[in-house]
Amino acid sequence: MKNAPNSFTGSNNFTLPLLLSNGTGAAPAIAFSGDPDTGLFSNNGLGFSVGSSQKMILDSNGRLGINVASPAAPLHITAGTPSGGTFSTTQCDSLIDSTGQTGLQIIGGTHSNIFLGPFATGYQIIQHVSSGSFFINGPSGSAAIMIEGGTQDVGMGTNVPTTALQVIGTITGSAKNFLIDDPRDPYNSFLRHGCVESDEYKNVYDGVITTDARGFATVTLPDWFDAINEKFRYQLTVLDDGEEFVHYKVTREIQNNQFTIRTSQPKIKVSWQVTGVRKDAYVKANPLIVEEAKGKDWKGKLLNEESAPAKTKPAKR
Repeated sequence: MKNAPNSFTGSNNFTLPLLLSNGTGAAPAIAFSGDPDTGLFSNNGLGFSVGSSQKMILDSNGRLGINVASPAAPLHITAGTPSGGTFSTTQCDSLIDSTGQTGLQIIGGTHSNIFLGPFATGYQIIQHVSSGSFFINGPSGSAAIMIEGGTQDVGMGTNVPTTALQVIGTITGSAKNFLIDDPRDPYNSFLRHGCVESDEYKNVYDGVITTDARGFATVTLPDWFDAINEKFRYQLTVLDDGEEFVHYKVTREIQNNQFTIRTSQPKIKVSWQVTGVRKDAYVKANPLIVEEAKGKDWKGKLLNEESAPAKTKPAKR
């Protein structure tokens, strides 16, 4: 291997790595400061080049750049032609680009971010330093999952959850229940209830009303009842300890958020229940599919192992 001179300026035909005080782009070189011929490593750093292509630089500010002329962060890596980046040194702890679009990007400052995939279309993981909120964003930039830093509320499909868990969309599960402290012994026991299931998106409303001196009573439902419900069903139960049997019926079905009942005797207390099937725009756009064949990802598999048919013993011959 040929020894290189201590300094060199101007063009040359060397093909071996050279240690030069002012590196040129005509030969592989480790260069200090800038080169008057090529302009490589012009920000007074320590650099490495192959031919006329700069590959890596450690600039005078201590920032390391790979395939980038002017690092914008303590670590700045690009593939192909450097894009120049869109982040200042105060925002970035490290920046990794891929052919002009961010492939993986880690940002400090007021946000602590990781971007996966191209910047415009990839998924993002974001931790807001100031608020403590945590985001996983989809390709469109909208929050897929969000944990609010102050309340710890979780949002799915929304970045402004207002309850412990708020979901914009449809929730699917093998079983749904709620768990509360048992009011009889709250420090030592739980109460667990299961949700009522139906093959329709059904709403339930109920109450108690007393008929008037003529045996009539009008039940008034919420103002929004008609707007979200259809296919009404009625249940009536008389609450009376008298000896005489009381007849009852619905005399006018739901109109303008009201319906009327009648009892054969006056001043009778009646427990009522009405169900309606949702007809709002979201349900119309996302109808409930009750029976569905499993696709290729689930064919031959079980959601829950408990769903497997019980094994039976073979019949004796």
